[in-house]
Formats: sequence, structure tokens, C-alpha cells
Amino acid sequence: MSLTRTVLFDIDDTLFDHRYSSRVALRDLQDRDPLGLAKLDLDELERTHLQILNSVHRGVLDGQLTIDEARKRRFGLLYDHYGFTLPAETDSIASRYRDIYQGSWRATPG
Repeated sequence: MSLTRTVLFDIDDTLFDHRYSSRVALRDLQDRDPLGLAKLDLDELERTHLQILNSVHRGVLDGQLTIDEARKRRFGLLYDHYGFTLPAETDSIASRYRDIYQGSWRATPG
């Protein structure tokens, strides 16, 4: 009889510092959007972004959206939440966030 053991980890903020990477990417977006997101407090932007991310991600888990579709929708909803006009380059905003987010990955301190 063989025994299979499985270990599951929640990597977001357990092993991988998701919050740090998200804040770095959001700050980059603020720096590139002086007429919109830059006007917002980063803590407020982070809270709103996380709420939207969690609600949109359900569509990914249910198979209704791809990760890329969810990311585009997330930024559309984020801009809409604050009453800002979403720049025409939505795809590049979503891609830029992903690139900065992934490029700033680090282990959770401690």
C-alpha cells in the first residue's frame, strides 16, 4: 500500500509577500497616472483594489473569466469606482501591473 502525502500552502502573504508586490505595482500605476490614481492615498487604493480583486477573482475560479480578462475587468472597475476615465490603453495598464507585480516578488519577511 502506498501512502501519498500532500502539503498545501497559501502563498499569498504566507511564503510570498503579495501585499508588498501589489503595493509596488499600484504605486507604479499612480506614478504613470497623475490625473487619476496619483490623487489617491496608496492605502485607500490598495484596499479598494483588493476588494475588487477578490470579487472579480470569483469569475476566474468559476471558469467564467481568464486571468487576463479578470485583470482587465479589475482595472476597469477600479477606475470606475473612483469616477476616473479609464485610459484607452487598458490592456497595457493591466499588463504593466502584472509585470511590475511579478518583478517585485519577494519572500514574506520572517
